[in-house]
Amino acid sequence: MEGPRREYSREERFYQVLFALLSRVGRPFGGIRPRRWTHRVAQKAYWGRPPGASEFKWHADRWGSEMLLHPYYAMDYEIMAFGTYGEGVQRLIEARLRPGMVFFDLGANIGSVSLHAAWRVGPAGQVHSFEPVPALVDRLTANVSRNRLTEVIRVHPLAVSNASGKTKINIAGREVNNQGRASLVDAPAAFAQVEVETITLDEFVLREGIEHIDLIKVDIEGAEPLMIQGAQKVLNSPEAPDLIVECNYLALAPSGMKPGDLVAMIEECGYEIHALEETGRPGQRLVAAEIPPASFYRSLLHQEPGGEPGATRLIRR
Repeated sequence: MEGPRREYSREERFYQVLFALLSRVGRPFGGIRPRRWTHRVAQKAYWGRPPGASEFKWHADRWGSEMLLHPYYAMDYEIMAFGTYGEGVQRLIEARLRPGMVFFDLGANIGSVSLHAAWRVGPAGQVHSFEPVPALVDRLTANVSRNRLTEVIRVHPLAVSNASGKTKINIAGREVNNQGRASLVDAPAAFAQVEVETITLDEFVLREGIEHIDLIKVDIEGAEPLMIQGAQKVLNSPEAPDLIVECNYLALAPSGMKPGDLVAMIEECGYEIHALEETGRPGQRLVAAEIPPASFYRSLLHQEPGGEPGATRLIRR
């Protein structure tokens, strides 16, 4: 429910004008550097209170997708100020996906990656967007409709896990700046719990009759090991997809997992893993036994062994 609307102070309005100026000038080339300046301005301008529904506005990102945004939220103001969110993932999407391909977005949030993927795969392709948080599903659905991509993107209000059924998910309240922190494994004291439906990737693919997936993006706040447990048939098949998987030691810790454990699970499915550079190209080779416990990698991917260094063509070994 939308709370009472508070008027912004004179100082907040000043920083709002400054944020709009920085965004307008910097967005075409990826934002004013250092980016922390823009982050700080956004905080001073908008972080006094969460927005009401009427305060969200339509903004286009660098890839031409229109989204309903408000700069109180971290993902929103990055899109507004820098033109995109998750630079490396978005550049990989741009380079990797082609018309007719099938893309899965696990932890779709408001759809910034799903929308970009839909433009790339076109009407002949498919994008399956999984997002269990009700408030984010509403925004995701609105964004898909706004961009007239309902024939390409299917929104699934499901949490992908290691079992199909129902469970509790911990979700951030509207006052939390990072709305994407919802988790099946972490339960911050300030978060609420809601019941959601879960499904394994193996069951979903069988149920929907999907014969091939080209690329899967996974960002599900520490539940990545659960997803892998429920996707053994998909990940070990001859037509196994390419993967982009977030590996965050803080998100994994509540379930007793370390980054090396997650990487080992992916290796066991036959994948060679690299850190994903902000350019969208594969960087450092990651080996489970060599990863420090306190590690964060924006994403992981697999690359053809023996391929050209920095190659953007990703295949399963």
